[in-house]
Amino acid sequence: MNKNSRTQGYLLFTLLLSAAALISNKVQWDSSASLHTIMEVIATVMALTVGAMSLIRYYSHTENKYLLVGLGFIGTALLDSFHASVTSIWFHEFFPSQLERLLPWSWIASRLFLAIMLTLSVAPWLGRNPPVIKNPSNEPRIYFLAASAILGCFAFIAFVSLPPGYFAHMAVSRPEEWLPALFFALALVGYLRQGAWRTVDIDHWMVLALITSLIGQIGFMAFSTHLFDARFDIAHALKQISYLFVLIGLLITTYKSFKQLEREILEHRQADIKNRMLVTAIEKNPVAVMVTNAQAQIDYCNSKALQMLGYKSEEVIGQNPKMFASGKTPIHTYNSMWETLSKGEDWKGIFFNKKRNGEELIEESHISPIMDENQNITHFVAIKLDATERTLKEQDTWYKANYDWLTTLPNRGLFLDRAHNALKNAKRANAGIAILFIDLDGFKAVNDTYGHQAGDKLLQWVASQISRAIRDSDTVSRFGGDEFGLLLSNFSEQEEVRLVAEKVLSAINQPCSIGDVEVVISASIGIALYPEHGDDISMLITRADSAMYQIKKHTGSGGIAFYTHLA
Repeated sequence: MNKNSRTQGYLLFTLLLSAAALISNKVQWDSSASLHTIMEVIATVMALTVGAMSLIRYYSHTENKYLLVGLGFIGTALLDSFHASVTSIWFHEFFPSQLERLLPWSWIASRLFLAIMLTLSVAPWLGRNPPVIKNPSNEPRIYFLAASAILGCFAFIAFVSLPPGYFAHMAVSRPEEWLPALFFALALVGYLRQGAWRTVDIDHWMVLALITSLIGQIGFMAFSTHLFDARFDIAHALKQISYLFVLIGLLITTYKSFKQLEREILEHRQADIKNRMLVTAIEKNPVAVMVTNAQAQIDYCNSKALQMLGYKSEEVIGQNPKMFASGKTPIHTYNSMWETLSKGEDWKGIFFNKKRNGEELIEESHISPIMDENQNITHFVAIKLDATERTLKEQDTWYKANYDWLTTLPNRGLFLDRAHNALKNAKRANAGIAILFIDLDGFKAVNDTYGHQAGDKLLQWVASQISRAIRDSDTVSRFGGDEFGLLLSNFSEQEEVRLVAEKVLSAINQPCSIGDVEVVISASIGIALYPEHGDDISMLITRADSAMYQIKKHTGSGGIAFYTHLA
């Protein structure tokens, strides 16, 4: 039912009760004290039921409104039972007032107490700025005040000589009925302003109950002319109907709460099953999984992660993953990771870590941030693969593809790659590079005389000698056999290249001890320069090779020559 339908229903219901009140004066009816007692017993049971259910709802939802409603109806049940008892002949002699005064004022006590409690339940919504949420109040104080009010009503009716309950000379025979009516009206305004009646069943039925109580007070009981007349009995019947409305609202709300609870229990069970499945899947997963909080403290590691790292769970929980760092991971890797994760994006990269036993562990990590509903990062989930063996194999494959196995120098392929990069940089910077082609003189004789093993050792020694003679920024390569290449850059004059070549030649000319034998060899070094002798690497190598052969042609062995120029 939508808002407009309920509003129209309230208006129609109010009009119907008002019309009934107008025509009630034409009804001639006089009942008895016995009927009144039966009606009040029924009202007492209903009020007690409503009060108990309201308190149960309060303690299950901790909403202060229901504490006041519950105490209001339980107190009303006590006062209604007192109201019913005064019609009994067994208690007449104990009261200082006659039945004509006891019944009206015990009725007023019951109705006024309930009206005040219902008004207090929505009192905050009677102000200018109604609150959005109502916090629980001080329970002991509320219980004490309610109990004091109930006992006060009992004492007043039982020990005080009551004033008249009917004023026949007035247009309104019972004007005192307007006092509880005022509080019922305030409670009605409060519930309407609160607005929960649009969607909450108990509040919708409470509005109907308050309308019923208000019309019962001002339309019927206020105009009752004597005990047990038609308006007197109708007012009592409307009181029971108002209790019934609240009871219906509580039953519907309780039923929906139980259905909601059933759904939530089912959802929790399903979620629990799903969580257990996920936990089992993660725990038994062959991939390592690590979860940290937003402060990068480890909350969880699955079995694979612990096995991979070599730790026990209690040793890592609460720790920072940096405990696994080996110091080999570049700092820019961490900077890139945090920059990416702080944006709420996934990050993938390589960490060079170490196991508990100190062994190297190369991890391929995929890290994802977990966010709450406000897009704040609460956790990080890392999926980790042990890439140590694969990475080492890749490095070994790359090394074998780019380095000479005998001398550990860059091979011709890596030399060409570096030479091309150096040429690009030289062209961009308007600088020069030099290619030196080195061929050993006398190597064949050593190899033939002392064997291949001696020849290999000699090549290793030559590689070491050349490496020590050049700068770290230069590249020396073994092209194959007894041929070497040298790449020089960052020089300003041709003479600098010559000096490096002479230093290399001098290093090669040194005696080399191979076992018990000492051998001496020499080398022919051909040099080609960019841009003087060519503008691509192939041409420069060819011309450096040509210059080297010019040395062998003219001198036989040993020497340095630039392209087209003999040293």
